[in-house]
Amino acid sequence: MSEKTTSSFIMNDLSPYSPIDSVDTTTYDWKLRVRVQSFWKSLSREKQEFWGVNMLLIDDSNGRVHAFANSKYCGDLLKEIKEGEIYVISNFKVKDYLGDEKYRAVRSKKHIFFTPHTLFKKATDVGLPIELYAFDLFHYDAIEKLADDNRFLIDMAGKVINVQDLIKIKKNDEEKTLFKFQISNGSSTVHVTFFDQFGELAEKDFGNADRRNLYVIISCAKVGRYEGLPHLSNYPATRVYINPKHYCINELKRSISEKKNEPVVVEMVEIPEEEEVVVEMPRKIFKVKDIKSLPKDFGEEAEEEKFPEILNMFLKQKYTINLSVNLENVEKGSTVFHAKEILQAQEKGDSFDPNSATVVEIGDISLVNESGTEQNANETPNTEKSTNMKTRPRNISESLSFNPTDASVSPLVKKIKVEKQVKTMASNHYTAVENLKPGVDQYKIKVRVIRLWRGATKSGEEFKSFNVIVIDQKGHRIHGFVPTKCAEEFQFILFVGRVYSIKNFDVQIYKQTEKFRVLRNATQLVFNQDTICQQLADDGVTIPANSFDFYDHSQLEELSKQTTYLAGEVDISNNTATTVYLNYKHHSVVTLRKLLTNPEFAKKALGKPKVKSMAMATVKELENLGKDDIEGFFMAHVKITKIDETFSWFYNACTSCDMEVTVGNPCPICEACNRYVPYPQKKFKIHVVAEDQTGQMPVVLGDREVRAITGRRASDFADQIFSVQAFPGCVLGITDKEYSIVIQIREANVLNKFKYYWATNICRGFVKLPAEADEGASSSRAPTSQAAESTDNDQGISTVDLNSSLTV
Repeated sequence: MSEKTTSSFIMNDLSPYSPIDSVDTTTYDWKLRVRVQSFWKSLSREKQEFWGVNMLLIDDSNGRVHAFANSKYCGDLLKEIKEGEIYVISNFKVKDYLGDEKYRAVRSKKHIFFTPHTLFKKATDVGLPIELYAFDLFHYDAIEKLADDNRFLIDMAGKVINVQDLIKIKKNDEEKTLFKFQISNGSSTVHVTFFDQFGELAEKDFGNADRRNLYVIISCAKVGRYEGLPHLSNYPATRVYINPKHYCINELKRSISEKKNEPVVVEMVEIPEEEEVVVEMPRKIFKVKDIKSLPKDFGEEAEEEKFPEILNMFLKQKYTINLSVNLENVEKGSTVFHAKEILQAQEKGDSFDPNSATVVEIGDISLVNESGTEQNANETPNTEKSTNMKTRPRNISESLSFNPTDASVSPLVKKIKVEKQVKTMASNHYTAVENLKPGVDQYKIKVRVIRLWRGATKSGEEFKSFNVIVIDQKGHRIHGFVPTKCAEEFQFILFVGRVYSIKNFDVQIYKQTEKFRVLRNATQLVFNQDTICQQLADDGVTIPANSFDFYDHSQLEELSKQTTYLAGEVDISNNTATTVYLNYKHHSVVTLRKLLTNPEFAKKALGKPKVKSMAMATVKELENLGKDDIEGFFMAHVKITKIDETFSWFYNACTSCDMEVTVGNPCPICEACNRYVPYPQKKFKIHVVAEDQTGQMPVVLGDREVRAITGRRASDFADQIFSVQAFPGCVLGITDKEYSIVIQIREANVLNKFKYYWATNICRGFVKLPAEADEGASSSRAPTSQAAESTDNDQGISTVDLNSSLTV
């Protein structure tokens, strides 16, 4: 049951807690009031060792974040934590995701890590109501794309259909249980398969419900493919909510009911041949016959963004294209193919330089001299009777003498015997670096060597073996190791900057004990005595000259705690693989130079953020603040005198980023996330006029601020939203009352004299400034001196199954 039925609490003091969306990596001094929507244990794959506890936390704004407590810090936590309870968390660390994590529970760039000083206590005070659960639901049309992305777990809602009985199978001598069903939104379906104990529990709970009217929300489901079709399956974080009281279920039921009642109308309209169909164009009306006669380039001048002229150079050229055929092409007859590789034949004699050595790739052929013994080495091969009747036929035994010193006679050319008469396209095909897999030794790659170095002992003595980094035409890099047994041969073949064809190598998976890897890859190349490297012609365009994997300066502290990888940016000390590029011609250097020309960016990027405490200010003082006050927090004692009803009182927010969605087909679209949002959240956003004795100012109150002074959620007025969209009475009732409002000064307020202000906290009545020790409301950035970091390499979400319950 949602808390909104009892959410009449109104804040009479500033909230001491920060919203989840506001926490960042700048400090430990955060304080959150959150509900534990779910938690699950993290175990190592091999030894099943307990690493810690993962949590999905939600706050009063339905903000979500993943939190992890290392096993060293969660002894008491395991005794107290309970799904659905509300807790206060403080003195924790916020980390940015590095980008290579899989199966994240929340689509966020940051997550929370507990430290030895983190406080985790059950909430005893009264604050803004927190819903029982918050979801980030996806549309059915996005499932195809999501099935090929293993970075995130997803939430989906639907009506349960086609429920099957439990299926028991044996896999690797282990008995497995499968529970299969489908969920539907009325027009599309998604297959779901739950495994083992989780599936058995789901089947039991489904059996206790009315399957004809069964709706579910599957939270943190793993999405992948099974038999070529997108499938949802369970993960340790997965929870299933059966017939939950959530606004999306009401909208889903309404949508399915409307689709059932839609009349199916098929109307055949026959247009007479003489009938004229007109198309409205600016300043002119065209008929169908006129449109057909328009030139191909008609209207191109009116386009705002013309097709880049440089790309026209690819037209009217001959190419060899290797295509990828997918299910769309086979089953649905799509004629749009994805190009995996494109090759253009080089014109012979083009830009020929007689003084340069021409590099030609040698095919897989063998030379066979069929002239016989050494006795006829200076004679041409025997021939049969000539078919040219204009000349005298030669006798079969007759042979022509050959003098190799005679310059007038062309030298003898050996007959070439091609071992494979039929040469397929695959023989010249190069495999992309990203597609290399262990256990296959028939790969051939076309790459550029961009790094080459040797390892060394602690005393400085270099190893005979050496390392390389190569890059292919798609910009993918891989590390290669040349062992001692073949290093002497390849050290005179491989050179930095040149392009090679390489085959007969091994692809090996890195061992977990291998440290200081130069690339974040799971595999590496290992050369052997059978490896063949052949230098190829370099056009300077097909394969990039270099590639880097940059990290932000703020991540260096985190990277310093691990020894698995090397960072691609500023390094504290050098390694044998380290290379420094001075004033390198790379787009990142150009971009950085442009950014550093902006004094404000240079100040923020190179300087330390100033710690600003909250201060009191009148309306007039807020209008006269300077540059040093930008991003500062100021409290004003004001009275709200008016609501600007020319603006809407709510907006539809994306469940991932909280930005406003736009109308789209088949459902709303979040342009910031580039995704469908089938069930956006209704959130408050009202414009008011606040005044004190010195003047008045327009203020924007966000969702959290409106809820603090009304005690209601925008979703409480769903019927009103779908009807007249008039302002709710609780919103109109906030006028002619006194409030303490915290304003954060934006850059536009100072530099552009923009007189609209955004509230970040509010309460009824006039209150004093919060004490320094309780600056949670002020979002102070003062660091905590005692907070220490974990020295452990904390793991993320576990990939092993853990029993999790279903919530009815």
